[in-house]
Amino acid sequence: MLEREARRLTGDSDEAEDLAQEVRLIVHGRGDTIRDATKTAAWCLTVLRNVWRGRLRRRWYSERLGLDDLPEPVTDPWEAVEARLVVEQAVGELPPTVARAVREFYLAGATVATIAAGEARPEGTIKRWLHEGREALRMSLADLAPDAPVARVYASNWMDDARRNVTQALREAGYRSEWGELGEEDPLPADAALLVLGEQAGSRSGLELLLAVRGTPGIASTPVVLFGTGRQSAVLAAWKAGADCYLTDPSSPEVVQFLRKLRTMA
Repeated sequence: MLEREARRLTGDSDEAEDLAQEVRLIVHGRGDTIRDATKTAAWCLTVLRNVWRGRLRRRWYSERLGLDDLPEPVTDPWEAVEARLVVEQAVGELPPTVARAVREFYLAGATVATIAAGEARPEGTIKRWLHEGREALRMSLADLAPDAPVARVYASNWMDDARRNVTQALREAGYRSEWGELGEEDPLPADAALLVLGEQAGSRSGLELLLAVRGTPGIASTPVVLFGTGRQSAVLAAWKAGADCYLTDPSSPEVVQFLRKLRTMA
């Protein structure tokens, strides 16, 4: 739709594509302000026409006043666009309720009272969500050291929240997490500083992989964290097999504590 209207306005396919792309970036940055989804198309077309009029004005000034020789701007606008995309991705990885609160408060300018009314929750809950969101974003956007140790994670059938929580915990503990799958014949990773295993990891159980690690020269001493249900028999089997840590809840604050302790012991 945008490209069709852009071609009608510009009469040039290359400029139309460039114009439509500029509008997409604007829509991406301001889309959270739209309250009525049925009006999105009309709003996008309005933005397109406004951008086109702005281009025509700049061309008129350039031709009339001779502004073609002005120096290029010092700042690079793409840096701001890339930063926005990174933040959007980080917000998208938050729990849905927290992400909604962060978007409405920081991007749409809504008050805590307004968000609380919309979510049918107390204002204290909204403030807690905002605090959790800020902390999660701070850790997610902080740069890890280039030589940060790699934690390989193998866990099947985990919900998105569990994956997100473990990834965040590893980051807070200073690990760069890499998720993967291991088939029956796949070799065990030799470059991992830490292995994190779910109760089931692809075609093999986490306990099987743990036993395989402990029996493989060169990686037998790699620290292993095993997540499971907490059944007494499973816990005992994990300790006997050589697990460095057995955890049951990926969302528990204790996960970060144990991961940090393992790293200091490495």
